[in-house]
Amino acid sequence: MRSTTQPNRWRGALTAAVLAGVGAGLGFLVARYGIEMPGINARLEVLNGWDLLALPVLGMLAIAIHEAGHLVGGISRGMRFLLYIVGPFQFSQSESGIRFNWAFNMGTLGGVAACMPDPNRPLQPQLRRLVLGGPLTSLLLALACFWLASMGSDRVSAYALIAGLISLTIFAVTAVPMRAGGFMSDGMQYLELLRGGRAVEERNVLTVLMGQSLAGSRPAQLDGALLAQALAFDSQEPLRRVATRLLAFLHAWDRAELKAAAGHADYLASHIDDYPDGFRQALALELSLFAALERDDAAAATHWSMRARGGVVDGSRRALAEAALARIEGRFDAAEQSIRAARKLLPRSMDRGGARFTADQIETLEQSLHSAKAAGGHGPARVKPSLCRPSSPGQARAPAGTQSPPHDWDA
Repeated sequence: MRSTTQPNRWRGALTAAVLAGVGAGLGFLVARYGIEMPGINARLEVLNGWDLLALPVLGMLAIAIHEAGHLVGGISRGMRFLLYIVGPFQFSQSESGIRFNWAFNMGTLGGVAACMPDPNRPLQPQLRRLVLGGPLTSLLLALACFWLASMGSDRVSAYALIAGLISLTIFAVTAVPMRAGGFMSDGMQYLELLRGGRAVEERNVLTVLMGQSLAGSRPAQLDGALLAQALAFDSQEPLRRVATRLLAFLHAWDRAELKAAAGHADYLASHIDDYPDGFRQALALELSLFAALERDDAAAATHWSMRARGGVVDGSRRALAEAALARIEGRFDAAEQSIRAARKLLPRSMDRGGARFTADQIETLEQSLHSAKAAGGHGPARVKPSLCRPSSPGQARAPAGTQSPPHDWDA
């Protein structure tokens, strides 16, 4: 059942149409006529070659405020902070608090904002506010900068004018419904949320599953019925389709259903480029881990490890993958060092359930490493399937209270 009434849907559709139309129109006017306007030329004349150094800073500031607008929009609806990336700066929520990391990846250079929805409130209104917050904030920033630029003709006014033009361009680009680099623009996401139907059902189911993991349910404990429903959707949206397969892969792997896990892994390997750059590195990392831990395939593990460079990746999973690869290559000292790094990075994980799976894999790999060293380098390399399972059959479904929807993200 849809959570909005007919008048609300029409009002939201009108809002989206106005945003898209105004954004496209203003963007065209700025690109076609803006720099030729006498007022703009007069204000820019105070600048010199050294002022070019300020352009990246102004651009970064405009992006930062746009992404902050997404967060403010989501939080105003009861959502909780999860992830904020601007250029190379990444702030993420973890069990031990908000953590900073460097994020050198072209796929996330344009900024990313993510929040976890409140499970006690309807999801769609939260996501709409989250999505709409970015473009509206960019538009307001542009208007404020243009007002400041009109107050004088000094260097501050020139900088304000440039910041306003950049912010207006960001508004135009994000408000127009389109797809770029695997991401849907804010305008396209907003329209999808307004239309409701199958696409929103897919979002809801996937969000609940991801919420279970973030709340502490390891992959084997994800709701199997919901996961089957998500797979049956066979979403037309590549991002959701691949994300569902990733959850199914981890679910099967953690339950030691290795044949099913291998099938999902092969699918992910064939469709990895359907996932946005910046996030597909996490898929490549899982494929590297599976190749090393379950297939004893050093060549494949190395290939996927190379593809996993950069991106938004759990640090403990990356260190574990490095340890697994070093183990099957016989580099025992390097493997031990990476295992220690993986343990140290576990508290920084955003995914509490995934961290439990990682902790078990770290322990099992360490046991395998010790056995291999004792046997002169010929011990078992694979993770024992029995150690990947939940501690009891009754834990196969998520415990009560863990089915909270996690987050929606925007770039």
